[in-house]
Amino acid sequence: MSTVLARSDVLLSAFACDPNMGSEPYVGWKWLKLLLACDLHVTVITRRQHLAALEQACAGLGTVRFIAFDLPGMSKLDHRARLIKLYYIAWQLAAFFVALRRRVGIRWKFAMHVTYNVVDFPGFMWLLPRTRFVWGPVGGGQCPPRWSRVLYGASWWKQRVRCAIKQSLRWNPIVYLATRKADAVFVANAETEARLPAAFAGKYVRMLETAIDVELDQDHAIGERQAKVTFLWVGQLEPRKGLPLLLDALVAVRTRQLAAFDQMKVLVVGDGPDKHSLNQRAYSLGLSDRVTFLGKLRFDQMRQCYGSADAFVFTSVQDTSGNVVLEAIASGLPTIAFNHQGVAEMLDSGCAYLLSPTSYETAVEQLADSLVRVTTEPKEASAMGIQAKWHAAKRHSWESRRATFLEALHAIF
Repeated sequence: MSTVLARSDVLLSAFACDPNMGSEPYVGWKWLKLLLACDLHVTVITRRQHLAALEQACAGLGTVRFIAFDLPGMSKLDHRARLIKLYYIAWQLAAFFVALRRRVGIRWKFAMHVTYNVVDFPGFMWLLPRTRFVWGPVGGGQCPPRWSRVLYGASWWKQRVRCAIKQSLRWNPIVYLATRKADAVFVANAETEARLPAAFAGKYVRMLETAIDVELDQDHAIGERQAKVTFLWVGQLEPRKGLPLLLDALVAVRTRQLAAFDQMKVLVVGDGPDKHSLNQRAYSLGLSDRVTFLGKLRFDQMRQCYGSADAFVFTSVQDTSGNVVLEAIASGLPTIAFNHQGVAEMLDSGCAYLLSPTSYETAVEQLADSLVRVTTEPKEASAMGIQAKWHAAKRHSWESRRATFLEALHAIF
């Protein structure tokens, strides 16, 4: 850290920030940890439910102050609850006034908004007087491809409305003014950058909101630990995660290459609104002996799950990045995924089977071909898994994120 920024006071707005949770809360925590590693004195404003875990995790990491609050009666609202987005907006407005009062005693070098990392609402910290503003990393600008409408069924119209709103974001006054005020906007993927005002393109720095700590330990060969080749799928059981694509691909493999199908098994980790319908779909397709639904697992259980798999399948049609993809490649798993959105930022053909379908049918066909390829060409898949781990260590470690972040800050200050 340069002498200009070392031990500077900064404000981190992290509505979701918790070392013991996944998804957005974990991203918020990792960015707090990154700022402390940059030798910055951080005031983090977050929800009260995260405070105990943060105080324990931050012990000895650096100078950090906490402003933890919730609106009356809302302290126990879960971050996956239906009302959370509405509450998020109200909380951000309240957080601005809380920060405005605290600013009297502390002169922050800059304020940084991290979570939620959605492009359609940057919070209000950019309104703080005489305080520079850094936004992001921000994502959420992506829309599901039209061929994926089969996954959404009758709710597809909602996706089209959301996509229309995202396409109009460059004219959203709050987004426009926040972007104009910002000294830098860290953008997770190309789709999100395209939603922001082109007039401020010089401020945009491409950087994923997440990263991974990689252990470069011993790798394994595909299928060496068990009789069948194990494919792992992890995600929320909802339309945008695309699990039906994998189920249909298994049926396609069974129809065309029964010998390869007999060597496969799939582990599904996750919970969600489509849990029962997806279980029923697997049963009706005759896949009950091939697909095992494990439900939602703890962090420590997930580590074991990645370690027991031979390959990872990511069928999401709408994701800023996909933390689970980084966890998979850091575990040395070759990955099958669609080459768009966050995946296009994270992976290359050296460590993943990247698919570019133009219809639901071609998506299923390409998935089926990749499943067979992993199963019948284990040496290639093993080499790809080794490359995946090195790729994660080189390009997607938190240390590499820190270097990119500091380079951008030095250009500003």
